Amino acid sequence: MGMPQIPPAEHRPSFRQTRIDLLESAALEAMSASHILNAQGEQTQAVVRRYAAGELTFCQLLASCRCTRQLLQSLIMKQWLLQQKLEAVAELRDSPEDCIGRSSCGPDRPAVPGCPCAPRSE
Repeated sequence: MGMPQIPPAEHRPSFRQTRIDLLESAALEAMSASHILNAQGEQTQAVVRRYAAGELTFCQLLASCRCTRQLLQSLIMKQWLLQQKLEAVAELRDSPEDCIGRSSCGPDRPAVPGCPCAPRSE
């Protein structure tokens, strides 16, 4: 069994567009994490106010702290994975197809670092 053959599609994004999509998805993940942290902060403030008002017991306060800690641990792991994703995207280089017609690779302009059509210094 060989490698699957993916037929060309007229609406398939270019390599450059794929990198942009990956960066946009990373930005959306980071933004969602900030919204989750903000909501958790507001919830923690409400729990502390209720505890101070005598509406909650100390055990209920500790249970809330446990939930907050678990959420933060999950978000920290997610952020680590997001950092790995960003580093992987940063390592991607242009494909030769993306360099065709690029004005920065022409004879009148310097080559983009990392571009495969750029002359290599030996």
